[in-house]
Amino acid sequence: MTRFLCTLGLLISYAISAQTNFEKGSYTDNLGTTHSGYIKNLDWKDNPTAFEFSSTPDGRNSTTKTIREVQAFKIDGLSQYIRELANIDQSPQDVATLNYDRNPEVSLETVFLKVMMDGETKLYRYREGKHLSLFFINKAGLIELLVYKRFLNVEKDIVENNYFKQQLLNQFSCDKGKMPDVASLRYTTSDILSYLRKYNDCMGIEQAEVKQQERGPRFGLTVFGGPNYNSYSVKEVPQNFDYGSGTTPTYGFEIEYTLPTNNDKWAIFMDARTMKFSANTTFTIPAGLGTSTITQTTEFRYKALEIAAGVRHYFYLGGKSRLFVSLNYAAEATSSSTIDNARSRDIEVAIPVGTYGIGFGYNYGNLRIEARHNGTKDHFSKGKSSGRSTYTSFMLTLGYTFARF
Repeated sequence: MTRFLCTLGLLISYAISAQTNFEKGSYTDNLGTTHSGYIKNLDWKDNPTAFEFSSTPDGRNSTTKTIREVQAFKIDGLSQYIRELANIDQSPQDVATLNYDRNPEVSLETVFLKVMMDGETKLYRYREGKHLSLFFINKAGLIELLVYKRFLNVEKDIVENNYFKQQLLNQFSCDKGKMPDVASLRYTTSDILSYLRKYNDCMGIEQAEVKQQERGPRFGLTVFGGPNYNSYSVKEVPQNFDYGSGTTPTYGFEIEYTLPTNNDKWAIFMDARTMKFSANTTFTIPAGLGTSTITQTTEFRYKALEIAAGVRHYFYLGGKSRLFVSLNYAAEATSSSTIDNARSRDIEVAIPVGTYGIGFGYNYGNLRIEARHNGTKDHFSKGKSSGRSTYTSFMLTLGYTFARF
């Protein structure tokens, strides 16, 4: 097992060193000169104010380019940003902080706007936390905020200022064909992009939509099973019992959620798995007066349903291959465990406190192999016994992800 863990550790170290977030791209400086190279792709959820640029794909000798020195930048086929002086909506977003003003609270800022649609019809997006601002270029050639705000009326009901719908009608109307009803539009990037696509089709304008980084499904459902290498021992006055080790099957079910940031490299998960182990050992006790002894047999029987929750980090190797490491906290939801002694008192066994565990593994498409080591459990920690027990487990499971959505 030690050799296996060392080998796996070396593979993960290699994967970490082989990881590169630098993608082919370019930026335009304040003089209008375009510089081609590689940009560190952080898969920004919020709009960035700077980025890392390198002349080589390994990112060596990279430099930080700030919004002060860059007019625009793009990562080829993934994302594109342009520097603009724009009115950024800073209106309260939480229900508890909404006010009675129907007009958006804006501040004039120099920002990188994400280009969602380019060409004759333009759409830009700015996002910071819960704030979303969408922009277009009006007939005067100026950048204009599409206005949307939630606010309170005199009855303290939540109402909406949907002026962006009127703006779309004023700017992007077409009499040549049927356009969608703006009344049903939501203030979302997808809804407004869809409306502008239909406007372009109606007007015969060539589409110039910027390709965005594709995101896969967020959730994955996985079943798994494999061997569980167990060991158990007890330190109980006046006897110590070593039940040795053994291998039993374990199987279970997992749900994983991939976080929408950092190029899908982080995920959180929860799983439920069966745990089972039984073993016996012998010990001797004095028979009474003299030196004679009696040999007794003690048996440990353990069965539990373990629930674990944790975080997982992926290292992409190319194609469908990726390594991962995980950290989890596991606790027994149900447990049926006993220590039976043939001639002396039985020992009370309780559900132990939870433990931390670490996992390593490899994914290829929907297939997964994982090694997980859980921390030591003490089944006497909540019981009345004055002794201590030590249960350890090392699991090697093969999994299959049967659904993604």
